[in-house]
Amino acid sequence: VCLSLSQFERLFRQQMGVSPKLYARIVRFDAAYRLKSRQPGLDWLAVAVQCGYYDYRHLLRDCHAFAGVTPPRLLAADTAYARFAGGNAAVGGR
Repeated sequence: VCLSLSQFERLFRQQMGVSPKLYARIVRFDAAYRLKSRQPGLDWLAVAVQCGYYDYRHLLRDCHAFAGVTPPRLLAADTAYARFAGGNAAVGGR
């Protein structure tokens, strides 16, 4: 199918509910959060760079936009919830 950029963006937004750019940010942030959940020994800068962020500040911006807190606070809250739920809730969503 041959689509112009604007046609693709319009169809993507109709199907997904967000723009392609926002979707890419969400996917990148999710990858960073899951990486840190699986490898807690990594520092946040290493996580950011491995997931395609320019630096930690860009990861921080996305975390504030999507979760309203810093990455360490989000991870701590998720870990605390997993403990509270008796281990039935996995950190990082899986």
